[in-house]
Amino acid sequence: MMDRSFAGRSFRRGPFVALLFLGAFFVFLQTGVVRAASFQVDTNGTLTANLLSYYATENANDSYASNNLTANGDTSFVAGKVNNAASFDGTNDNLDGGNTFAFEKTDHFSFSVWVNKNSGGPFPISKMNATNDNGWLLQWQGSGGGNHFVFHLGNSASNKIQVTTNNVFSSTGTWYHVVVTYDGSATAAGVHIYVNGTDQTLTTNVDALTLSTVFTNAFRIGESSDGIGDMNGLIDEVGIWNKVLSSQEIADLYNSNSGDQFFAGPHISGTLGQYKSDATTTIAMGGKTDETTVVFGANISAASSSGSAQLQVEVKPAGTYFTNTSTTTSGSVSSGGYATTSVSNLSPGVSYHWQARVLDGTGATSSWQYAFPGDTSSSIDFIVDPERSAYFNGSSAWKWPATNLGFNSTNPFTIEFFYKTEATSSMQFIDTRTGDKNGFALWRDSSGVNFSLNCDNSTTTIRVAGAGSVINRINPNTGGVYNEWHHVAITKGTTASSTDAFKLYVDGGQQTSDKCYTSTSTDSIWIGGNPSSSIGLFNGNIDEVRIWNTERSSSSIETYSGQEVTSTSSGLKGYRRFNATSTDLVTGNATSGQSGSPTFSTSTPFGHFILNQTTYPTSVNTSTRELKWHASTTYSTEWLNAISAWNALGKITFASTTPSSTAYLKVVDIDEPDQDFTGRWAYFLDPDQLQFNLPKLVGGTSSSTQKTATHELGHALGLDHSFFGNVMYYIQTTQTWLGNHDVGDFNYFWP
Repeated sequence: MMDRSFAGRSFRRGPFVALLFLGAFFVFLQTGVVRAASFQVDTNGTLTANLLSYYATENANDSYASNNLTANGDTSFVAGKVNNAASFDGTNDNLDGGNTFAFEKTDHFSFSVWVNKNSGGPFPISKMNATNDNGWLLQWQGSGGGNHFVFHLGNSASNKIQVTTNNVFSSTGTWYHVVVTYDGSATAAGVHIYVNGTDQTLTTNVDALTLSTVFTNAFRIGESSDGIGDMNGLIDEVGIWNKVLSSQEIADLYNSNSGDQFFAGPHISGTLGQYKSDATTTIAMGGKTDETTVVFGANISAASSSGSAQLQVEVKPAGTYFTNTSTTTSGSVSSGGYATTSVSNLSPGVSYHWQARVLDGTGATSSWQYAFPGDTSSSIDFIVDPERSAYFNGSSAWKWPATNLGFNSTNPFTIEFFYKTEATSSMQFIDTRTGDKNGFALWRDSSGVNFSLNCDNSTTTIRVAGAGSVINRINPNTGGVYNEWHHVAITKGTTASSTDAFKLYVDGGQQTSDKCYTSTSTDSIWIGGNPSSSIGLFNGNIDEVRIWNTERSSSSIETYSGQEVTSTSSGLKGYRRFNATSTDLVTGNATSGQSGSPTFSTSTPFGHFILNQTTYPTSVNTSTRELKWHASTTYSTEWLNAISAWNALGKITFASTTPSSTAYLKVVDIDEPDQDFTGRWAYFLDPDQLQFNLPKLVGGTSSSTQKTATHELGHALGLDHSFFGNVMYYIQTTQTWLGNHDVGDFNYFWP
């Protein structure tokens, strides 16, 4: 997950550490061996993992990444703890990094610093406006304050964390190595300060952090972000990590008071990122992708700034150990460039984690680095969960063992699914019968959706059916029925003999009910149709087939119809999500047979229903996001209410305009009794029109007219038809409020 930005790049939330050396001269000569970025002392080989920036203070440049600093005032570079150090004279000197390292209170981080002061009470390293106490800062109090080290992390003087070392460190001309670690807990207990490798006892001054600590203050070495607490002395070897340093790592950096030499080499110099196949859409840490291809990328650097480098990535299913063998390698990029590489044909329904390293043109490699701070072999970096539906072509179907499908007269159940088709013929959805007996079937015909059940495994059959006027509306443009998603549910109560034991719902509306003394079992379940049945096989899409051992209420059906459920949901006994796999996610049953070759389709009820802008361009000026309108209608109240509904989402400016010639959308009444619509967005006129068809609105309720206005305005805003429970449902209802899909589609189209 990428969120905080610095020097034109971003880094993930996580721990960070900054290291600083000030004082005595130390030299370690690196021989002519080409090596990965490394430290002279690194017991566990982990110091370069999650390293964000390292300032060896030979100059103002970042020795590891590309977050270079600007030297201001009389800042100079002289002999220090390890080679050179930055020297400050106490008057307006600093090394300025701009808006970098803006850590949130929930981020883990650490910073480490070697300091050697001549006098005063400086702020050696800071991302805080000291006047307002917003950001983070290390303070070395002057003699009047007792020469303690103090750490601040806050939003304001009263909303922050502040802790102080009990021990005093007052010697001038002496090198002190300071490391501060913070665990993201927003508490003082989450802070540790190490001085010369020793974890110090702290006094809590303030422990009241509840607000954000992210501010645009400049990151500075040598004084606070607002120019207070100027350093008079030396600072050396500043490193910043996005992890909490371990005690061993801190001991290595202290190196028995000798300091730890840093060697540049091939390394990841920016944040690792994971993306969908467009290499632009970020996949959040632990998030889902609906594609089986994932792109990995990062800024990478070679040992030499003039060299080239490649990004190597190892991808493994979560819970399996890495073998430190690359799965994929990018092409070569110049040192500091952005490299991408991808892995395709990842398995649907599988969680993955990954690590990366850099290979440069000399053959040197960096250490492997986990994709996200805190990752382990069991971490989940992304989940391949492509949103798909099953597609049947009229001569294909799938068959499974009928696990959990038997029930008796006292067993409640619910069977629900989505479908869409343009075909007008009779077709099966689901069939568990053998020879038209011993089971149940769901199909569609001219009467609508049908459910039939053989009572007590005999020839006695009940049948509930309905919604013919909903599902069989003919689209005059195609001659078939409207190719829209419909939701079907059949429920049974605990008493099969009650009048309404069996209830049929189509698009959330109850159709009919019936009763039957029932005990049934079955050998298999067909989806797409049973080839042995006299009713034809299905031609279209089916998705989200769920079988429950509870009678779901109409409100529960509507609430959960617009989203996937988890396979461990209470009462769920069968679940075919059809996200590029036909396996029953509850029982684990794979198909046991099939007719023809069913496939998967990218069309799902959970996608975004957006009009093709080439064919149906929105009425909004996309540059200014303004919709100028002029209304001349009997239904001005309903029109204004429609504006109010969509305007509540923000992002679009609705403006009434006169004369009408300046409008992008005219709202008018028309008289077309031969047409079937109550309202229409006439995108083909200039300007566009939102038309109320008066003959079809006469006798209607205010709510139904309001729905018409809000629905047609949704089209003008770029939205296509969705399904029941939403204003953009294509059937006339009395719903006047925006549903979840309405809001989601609008926010997707107008980010």
